Amino acid sequence: MSSSLRDLQISSIKRLLSLHSDSKATVENSIWKVLIFDSLGQDVISSVLRVNDLREAGVTVHMQLKADRQPIADVPAVYFVEPTPENIQRIADDLTKGLYDSAYLNFSSSIPRTLLEDLAALTATNGVAGNIKQVYDQSLNFVVSEPDLFSLRQKDVFHMLNAPSVAEAAVESAIEKMVTGLFSVVVTLDNIPIIRCPGGNAAEMVARKLDSRLRDYVLNSRQNYSASQSTHYQRPVLVILDRTIDLVSMVSHSWTYQALVHDLCELSLNRVTLTDADEKKKSYDLDTHDFFWASNANTVFPSVAENIQVELDRFTREKAEITRKTGITDIDDLDPAKAGTTLHLHAALKALPEMQARKSTLDMHMTIATAVLKGVQERSIDKFVESEETIARIPKAQLLAAIKDSERQPQDKMRLFLIYYLSVEEIKKLEMQEYENALTEAGCDLSPLSAVKKVRELTRMSIVTAPVVVQQNTAQDQLFRGFSSLKNTLGARMQEAGIAENFNTLITGVKNFLPSSSNLTVTRIVESLMNPESSQSYTSQTSLTEDYLYFDPRAKNAQKPVRPPSFNEAVVFMVGGGNYVEYGNLLDWVERQKVAGRTKRIVYGASEIVSPTQFVEELSRSQ
Repeated sequence: MSSSLRDLQISSIKRLLSLHSDSKATVENSIWKVLIFDSLGQDVISSVLRVNDLREAGVTVHMQLKADRQPIADVPAVYFVEPTPENIQRIADDLTKGLYDSAYLNFSSSIPRTLLEDLAALTATNGVAGNIKQVYDQSLNFVVSEPDLFSLRQKDVFHMLNAPSVAEAAVESAIEKMVTGLFSVVVTLDNIPIIRCPGGNAAEMVARKLDSRLRDYVLNSRQNYSASQSTHYQRPVLVILDRTIDLVSMVSHSWTYQALVHDLCELSLNRVTLTDADEKKKSYDLDTHDFFWASNANTVFPSVAENIQVELDRFTREKAEITRKTGITDIDDLDPAKAGTTLHLHAALKALPEMQARKSTLDMHMTIATAVLKGVQERSIDKFVESEETIARIPKAQLLAAIKDSERQPQDKMRLFLIYYLSVEEIKKLEMQEYENALTEAGCDLSPLSAVKKVRELTRMSIVTAPVVVQQNTAQDQLFRGFSSLKNTLGARMQEAGIAENFNTLITGVKNFLPSSSNLTVTRIVESLMNPESSQSYTSQTSLTEDYLYFDPRAKNAQKPVRPPSFNEAVVFMVGGGNYVEYGNLLDWVERQKVAGRTKRIVYGASEIVSPTQFVEELSRSQ
């Protein structure tokens, strides 16, 4: 897994856009074409490529398969769609109507033989079968939003697996879709993993079906998967976990930039949508070239503004250097027609596009950071984060006061109490009634709590709180300095957003704390599997994974080794939804391993990346 999952997916998409021709065949690559996709195909492509990228690949126009489209003669059409009966019928209709010169068919996952036969019959009947030039199974039915973060875009999986009203057929369909998506991820990574999972839940169902499918793939593949080609330490471990293993991370309030944007704004398919005071929406793209997001997404929010200021200062210095050397007063006055007059002007014009793009990116993040800061203030996010750090030890009076606080929103209160409920051994009946009465009076819907009660009872789920790490004054000072930078950097925008007056009140409650860096449940499980020699790092508990099932799709009779191997690479998949909090926590663990001299890499994915608000709503429907 040397290349990131995103890089591998981009490579596959560009290959299908080039009609699977040799990249050196420039004549083939110069062919202009039309791109036709369905909803999933659009999500897959739009997350990693932008319009300019498509144009560079020769795509003149891109359209939805289900849309009404006019004929474009003498131009080939590249289709990227799911293999469904509806899509097969639409493709056949396009060919019959002669909308395009020829068709290059790419299915996001393997097309069943029955559908392939249906396509052949439909096109043969209408005499247009010859217009189909290629048919490929792409194994690309997953969406990548970060270098090593993916989603299968399956909504409501947690609800399907835990609500008693959901039909068994719907559950089986959801499981099968997850297996297909995970299979595509494995094929894209091009390395057959060892599979580990807990037994007795949906994760085991997914693991067993995936193991069977990968066994067939290994047997039928042209590649040589001999034992000498890849040993345990070269192969990744695929960790499949059921969402019920930890619900806390799904509803917790986070303090990192990416998680806050996901919680307080609309973040989907690498696009942030902000709503202004007039209810008007504006979207901002976090594309693969966004240098600031790449380096700051998992950074604690107060430090983000400080880093924006560092980049703005860098831009100012470079701008001053250009004006000094060229004699102009503003870089916007640079005239391309005079580029050849002096060496300095030529160099300045060459650097200008990159500088302008960098400044545009910083302006965008200043806007997003201002919106996040406003949300933090309006919803008292800092207070929730601080309370959740030591939730198991929070006094009853303090918890009730937080629930009764009229300035806090009902759903945030419910999230806080859910974390408390999941973090303590037991709540006495009378106390529970008191909490529920307070939540009801505060306007909270108790449905999510009812759902969590049932899940905990069925799974006997126990959340072992990670030890809280007390931060040193240096870290606290850095947090305070970050907020000061936030005020300086975003001053004008804070005035426009109406939040500058209460800024000092905001930082008063947070300057004395910094979120702990302790491992979440999923991170501890992954550590136990990747570094089995250190799995006893939490001496108060036995190994988290000693009873986990073991599958090796390359072995005829896979048996769990007596001495578990260590792994340098892992794919972690959450059945029932994942989140940026877990993803960020895993990245933090990888960084700590690097400091310790161990190079690790983790790809994190889920049936869907779910915001806390979305998950609470899903809980409401799951009781």
